[in-house]
Amino acid sequence: MHPNAVRLASTSHVQKEQSARTLPLLLELSKPGITLMEVVTAVVGFWVARPWEHFGTGELLLRLGGLAIGVLLLGASAGALNHLVERSNDARMLRTALRPLASGRLSVRGGTVFAVAMFIAGSVALVALDWMVALLGIATVVLYIAVYTPLKTISPLALYIGGIPGALPVVGGWVAGGGSLLSIEALVLGLIMFWWQLPHFLALAIMYADDYRRGGFALLADGAAKPLAWHIFFYSVLLIVSASCWSIVGRAGVLYTLGCVVLSVLLLVRCIELVRQPSASQGRAVLMATYVFLMGLFLLAAVDVR
Repeated sequence: MHPNAVRLASTSHVQKEQSARTLPLLLELSKPGITLMEVVTAVVGFWVARPWEHFGTGELLLRLGGLAIGVLLLGASAGALNHLVERSNDARMLRTALRPLASGRLSVRGGTVFAVAMFIAGSVALVALDWMVALLGIATVVLYIAVYTPLKTISPLALYIGGIPGALPVVGGWVAGGGSLLSIEALVLGLIMFWWQLPHFLALAIMYADDYRRGGFALLADGAAKPLAWHIFFYSVLLIVSASCWSIVGRAGVLYTLGCVVLSVLLLVRCIELVRQPSASQGRAVLMATYVFLMGLFLLAAVDVR
């Protein structure tokens, strides 16, 4: 074989190996769990807006696809940017020390290029869909990275600020599906996601309080389990009230209402058990209950559309 051909084959083999190592790191950098949840909530918001009343089949599918792709790419960008900003904090915590940037498995330059590329691509996808949806998507990333992330090391108020970008994807989905941004339905959907995040993340704070302190993050009640348990209970009640409002505004029927009652009871039982016995294990039980509540609630909302 010609020497140049050997070198080309060797170079190609090395590049393939590097790509094989880099792609999983970029996937991890995008925080796929959080990003996929954002896509799901956006799609649910789109569906409950009854887009078939506003668009033809072709346009409906195009808008749904554009929404999912745009939210996915912007979510990946937000995840990567968060890894970049918090890499030194992550390196000090046991649960995050092996993240791609914190561990040095991926370069800062590589992470930055990925984050910027995802942000541009996601923004373009949403601008092509709807300028208002694009503004909501961009605002989600900006608030998450420029406000919430740096505030986490300064004040426990970051918990409440962080609830805002977490609530925007479902509102963006509602607008993309033909709903009005200024409607009561958009407010209810946003409130459901806002209040859901508080017990969810406070359950994590109970589970990993020592690790968060090690990372330099400011915790509500300094991470003490008992007061956090009461906060979780209170915010869960507000979440349940917000979820009930979806029936009150006439957007759901009997199936949603009954399902909401069952899910609410299950969540409250876990919260009461946490208040009675504040511990990491009970915090984990509440964490799982918040996942079940949200996924169950949104499934019911999507099935029982009024």
